[in-house]
Amino acid sequence: MPKVDLWPRIFAATWFFLAAAGPAGAWLIYLFGVTPELWQQSLSYALSAENEHRLLFAAMAVAALFSFLAFVSVLFVRAKTILRAVLVGGCAQLATYLVFGAWFWAFVAAMPLWWLYKVQHEV
Repeated sequence: MPKVDLWPRIFAATWFFLAAAGPAGAWLIYLFGVTPELWQQSLSYALSAENEHRLLFAAMAVAALFSFLAFVSVLFVRAKTILRAVLVGGCAQLATYLVFGAWFWAFVAAMPLWWLYKVQHEV
């Protein structure tokens, strides 16, 4: 049985966790930070047509969900097809952040890709 290096897997999972925690934290602060009892109104405004940043809010929610699922997948799944799907999804997440001009989150989304590529070649 070949020796498996766990560090690329750990680094990729850590970066995916950070990429999930950031947008999820921003959503939680936006919804519950100022007025906890009015979170439904905040949510309806965030996704309404009159909000010019509604696509960014939706992209952040999808990216946070994807990053959390990628975090779990990288830690516990060894199937090459799943890891390749996570790599493609990570590239799509990076492209989405670049299109919206969220440069910091694009950097955070780009960090696990190299480590995930290394994980691809160890399995």
